[in-house]
Amino acid sequence: MNVTYITALYNIYNTPKASDRLSRDVQDLLRQKLQLIVYVDDFYEDVLRSIPDKSGTVTIINLPIEEVFIYSLIIQHRDSLQLPFNRNNEKDTFEYMALMNSKIEFLSQAIPLVHTPYVAWIDAGISKMLFDKENSFDRLKNANVIGVNKILIPGCYTRNILSEDLCKSVWWVFLGTFFICKTDFVEDFYTLSLRSVTYFYTKGYAVWEVNIWADMWNKYPEFFEWYYSDHNDGLTKFPGKFIIS
Repeated sequence: MNVTYITALYNIYNTPKASDRLSRDVQDLLRQKLQLIVYVDDFYEDVLRSIPDKSGTVTIINLPIEEVFIYSLIIQHRDSLQLPFNRNNEKDTFEYMALMNSKIEFLSQAIPLVHTPYVAWIDAGISKMLFDKENSFDRLKNANVIGVNKILIPGCYTRNILSEDLCKSVWWVFLGTFFICKTDFVEDFYTLSLRSVTYFYTKGYAVWEVNIWADMWNKYPEFFEWYYSDHNDGLTKFPGKFIIS
């Protein structure tokens, strides 16, 4: 395996306890013996440290959410921003949009701890999307990536979306659950993501990270190696030319 996996858990909804479902999904991920770095707040640090048998491959880092630049940028401008009209009003809050857009920043934060040529974002709750968990996690554990120069990322369809439409609804050109990035391209990806986030907030909108990446796809299609998946085991079914087992 030549990939380090990065994820994050933050209590943005100020819930008194972690949901039972999320706790089960996170335990599924922690048991996989992946080289995994998890960014957390105080709330989730307590949750994770109470989970036994992490097999010594998990690094937990407490990083206050206020110190995450992209998150703070969106939250500080929330009074002048709109959320997309077509959204889940309960889930898709400013805090949620800000955290989703911070995924690439967590990769950037992790770089000094990474000793593999590739890093991957993986949602902490990915387990809930997997029907064949054993084989899906095996693919992640055995992934040796070759030939990905920038970003390998799944999505449901390929198309260019107008920026005004990216402000209205979520578009699944990319899936935010999982992607692989060449380690030495992370800083460029972060810079471009921040540029796109800034573009949307100057237009008065906070949007999903997948819409940010769709905007980047319009401008820099050569940065992405796309493969098809829905929100299921296809996330881990990488194109054979990029993975050796």
